[in-house]
Amino acid sequence: MKPETIVATMAANGIYLYVSDAGELRHRGKRGQMTGELRAILTEHKEAIREWLQADPGSRLLTDEEKHHILEAFNSLRDQHGHALVAAGWDRDAVFSGTDPLAVATAGDVHGVIWLLMRGAEVAQIAERAIFFRLVDDSRVAWLRGGCLVSDPYLAELERTTLAGR
Repeated sequence: MKPETIVATMAANGIYLYVSDAGELRHRGKRGQMTGELRAILTEHKEAIREWLQADPGSRLLTDEEKHHILEAFNSLRDQHGHALVAAGWDRDAVFSGTDPLAVATAGDVHGVIWLLMRGAEVAQIAERAIFFRLVDDSRVAWLRGGCLVSDPYLAELERTTLAGR
């Protein structure tokens, strides 16, 4: 089984694989998602998966499954949240700029917001100055106007000051 297929299978089951700073293969997701079968596959192919994930992530070609997830994430953002974005004063064209799901070929081509949604993040709030996401591990990220992604602890400070309108 190819490492990219295993990574896509795990993601489809809500399990996200990554390599720690120490070079160890790790996973995160909601409790109960990792079945015995998935754990056995992960154990058997651990080294190949780790090597695949450590390859230059920006130049890695996307799999067909990943491209499908990009299209789903784009459609979800546009269809489920398009009106809320406009109501909050966002320029819809600016929000979707660079998110053409049919134009991506490598991991580096994936727009940050789409990347978050592909990894299981959910839109938590759409505000005038930021779009807030809740990640699978319950941490938070905000996409600020201008395209900057910010996470905690910096996000908490921004909410207290700049995003609060002070």
